[in-house]
Amino acid sequence: MHLTLVSCPSASQPPQLPRHRSPYGLHRPLDGTASVLVRPCLAAHEQEVALIGTRKAAA
Repeated sequence: MHLTLVSCPSASQPPQLPRHRSPYGLHRPLDGTASVLVRPCLAAHEQEVALIGTRKAAA
């Protein structure tokens, strides 16, 4: 038995999804000022140290 595969040109193919684009492949520098990268506990400690310093200076 011999089989021959024939494609049907009238059959429409499903729409293709766009290719996935990774944000890591972008060729532009990252903006470091766009987000705050300070731990809240560190900021609170620095504020406390500054407050103690101003109290000592006032005394």
